[in-house]
Amino acid sequence: MYTFRLNLKFHLLKFININRSAQYFLFIVFELFVFYSNAQQLLTDTITTKEVEVTESKIPKYVLGSPITLIKVDSRKLKEFPGENYYAGLATQKGVGVITNGLFNKVLNLRGFSAGATWNEGMLELVDGMDINTPGMGFSFGNLTGTNDIDVDNVELIPGAASAIYGANAFNGLILTTTKDPFRYQGLTVQLKSGINYLDGKYHDPALFNDYQIRYAKAFKNKFAIKINLGYLNGTEWMKTIETDFDPNATDEIRGINNPGRDLANIYGDEIQQAIPIGTGGTLVNVSRTGWNNQNLSQLKTRNIKADGTIYYHLSPETEVSYNMRYRIFNTDFGEQSWCFRNFAVTYHKLELKNESYFIRAYHVKDHDGNSYDGAWVAQLMNPAWKSDSIWFNQYANAYNGQVTGVTGLNHQEARSYADQGMPQPGSEQFNKLFNEFKSKPIGQGGARNIDESSLAKVLGQYNFNKIIPWAQIIAGFELGWRKIFSEGTQEMDYPPPFTPIHDNNISGYVQVTKYLFHEKLNLTASLRADKYSQFDLHLTPRFAVAYQVKQYNFIRASVQSGTQNPDPYFLYGYSPEGDYQVLGGSKLTADHGGLPIRSFEFNSIQNYLDHANAYLLQYGQDSIAAAVELYKHLLKPSGFTYLQPQKLNMFELGYQTLLANKKIHFDINIYFTIYRNMLGATEVDVPSSGNPFDDDSINAAAYSFLNYDYKRISTGMNAKKNILSGGTEAGAKFNFYKSYFLSVNFTYQNENLNPDFELWVPLVHSPKYKSNVSLSNENVYKNVGFAVNWRWTDAVPQNVNDNNPHINNNLSAKSVIDAQLSYSLSKLKTVFRVGSSNLLNHYYLESANGPSIGGVYYFSIVYNVN
Repeated sequence: MYTFRLNLKFHLLKFININRSAQYFLFIVFELFVFYSNAQQLLTDTITTKEVEVTESKIPKYVLGSPITLIKVDSRKLKEFPGENYYAGLATQKGVGVITNGLFNKVLNLRGFSAGATWNEGMLELVDGMDINTPGMGFSFGNLTGTNDIDVDNVELIPGAASAIYGANAFNGLILTTTKDPFRYQGLTVQLKSGINYLDGKYHDPALFNDYQIRYAKAFKNKFAIKINLGYLNGTEWMKTIETDFDPNATDEIRGINNPGRDLANIYGDEIQQAIPIGTGGTLVNVSRTGWNNQNLSQLKTRNIKADGTIYYHLSPETEVSYNMRYRIFNTDFGEQSWCFRNFAVTYHKLELKNESYFIRAYHVKDHDGNSYDGAWVAQLMNPAWKSDSIWFNQYANAYNGQVTGVTGLNHQEARSYADQGMPQPGSEQFNKLFNEFKSKPIGQGGARNIDESSLAKVLGQYNFNKIIPWAQIIAGFELGWRKIFSEGTQEMDYPPPFTPIHDNNISGYVQVTKYLFHEKLNLTASLRADKYSQFDLHLTPRFAVAYQVKQYNFIRASVQSGTQNPDPYFLYGYSPEGDYQVLGGSKLTADHGGLPIRSFEFNSIQNYLDHANAYLLQYGQDSIAAAVELYKHLLKPSGFTYLQPQKLNMFELGYQTLLANKKIHFDINIYFTIYRNMLGATEVDVPSSGNPFDDDSINAAAYSFLNYDYKRISTGMNAKKNILSGGTEAGAKFNFYKSYFLSVNFTYQNENLNPDFELWVPLVHSPKYKSNVSLSNENVYKNVGFAVNWRWTDAVPQNVNDNNPHINNNLSAKSVIDAQLSYSLSKLKTVFRVGSSNLLNHYYLESANGPSIGGVYYFSIVYNVN
């Protein structure tokens, strides 16, 4: 048996592609803990309690003996986490990654390819069973649409696929937040938190932020209860300071601020480009207009208002009916994107009937865009409004060619300065007038405002057959969903007028059977879910999992899981038909409109063709265009576009969990391997003004169009045609080593291959290979004084070798961050004071390529609680 286990572990470690030294290290750690746990003579043979005392809280038996990896964090632990909100604290858990899009806008990732991307549509977030993802966008805004810190009872994290029960979007992981029951947690709770960021004034003047929360709950004779939550926060967003040059036509020698055709990250308006004849030979050179910095167009202010109201009624001691209404409105910027959400509102309504045997839940979620807009598109509209493109590019060419008195010829900087004369400066009356005009008009009507009036309705039910079928635990459930996508043509293709909403519905069902054998030491679980969405064929997601109790508090687990993720609405139906760089979704509806299946060319082949053809023209002159086309048109290749399909995965996981040292140590380790099929991503394809890639005459026409830069650059969703592999290990230990002192350590390793046969670049970027956290805490060191300190380290994210533009440096440096908090409790006043910091040393770092630079946050809070 030992030889079998040894061989199995070595094969698994080789499978996830780590070096021999790391294999031996993980093997030795695994064996030491197995040996030590088997040597514990103080432990008995069976578990008879529902909860086990361990480390800083009670670990439920269902967590300890779960056949899949499951992390549960209770409200007491959440309060100890240093950070702006409880989402920041969740990032310290084993295997959890975080991407900070704004001061309060954090996106979590449990597994998968999300590092460097600014959203995670493969993560399902449920609050009291209700999906908090926005229907129109298809992803979550994290804590902005979540619940108040003071109303969180516990959070359960399931890394990896949970689609077998929870459906298509539980792909990379699942976050289940349970709020406090008003029958158990009654009274008034008030939290007042204020703090500061930009303390050093490096990128911005020091800025204050505030976070105010109120919770009130009251129960009447254990029959009827009400709960009210209110929250308000405001502050200043982190600035985007990276200005990488994205110009696809630039060489490494000229790339950057001095590139005449520069397209700088976080500078908007320079996306407008033209090839103009300059110099004595009239050579065509790509030149871009001058743009404005992102903070001048986003204004950096964040705000969030939360309002909840819930009523509960017990029809019987076991059966409860409840109605919940939630309202969220917020301002935030979104990571490396140019999206500026202003007064974006989401309304939730939920009605639920439940008891121990069943639940029936119906809810409705509605988006309202408020005054949201695309900052990059605002700038692209402002530039030709203050000076037309034809005049600006003509002035640039004349100045460079030495035809303007007082301007040095053959100098790109001076030519740009001359053409920029009269450009509106941020804060000026002219700038504000143009900015307010274009951000207020909808896209398609001369402006850059995004309209989103999408909605989602769901009816779900589940029944537990335990009382009917005693020999196994069987649950079965269903889900009916109706999504209406409505943007009036500003985001999706509900276009042309009269605008017609896009309907995307589903019917789903699932069943799970759990059987305990050998005196409940062996847990066998099998699950199967079927989903039929109106846009896709029926797909099945099975899961099989097993857990075995080796000894008391010693469990091994293994599972084979599958997962499915549907493309989000923007990937499917995205539509921005204006400008030099457009977006078209990968569905048949949008792709056919743009001619992508029959007229699009592969991005890299175009760049290859232009490099060769322009070099030929430079040598032989502009009169040699026909010869250049004939020589190099064979380099142009079709894009290989296919309609977008759901992405799928199969994952194998092996884990071990135990309590050691008289239950003072909780240790958990797992190894997993994942195969992704049809991985979702985005790519650029280009469509010429004439021609297609499928016959000679059309290729000739297309080749001339590309040489004249007369083509559309289109970002579209596509599926990788090759499988993507990912594997890794996650290990964590929690140790109550002395009195009330607790030490937590966790480590994550993930490795993947990114080898699609075309250029995906969203969200296929590398994840950091290594992550670790070390936490030390004591909630009562001396006379009600407590502390918590956490060190988190994340490995560098390497250059994405599959980026459409290999010249762009989109890697992320490693980061080492210390968070800390001190607390003081006054029990007589029922008040807790906290002072703390996230990123205590204020070392600025990035969590997404070209995203905001994140510095230190320093805060003071008062929590007053009257039961």
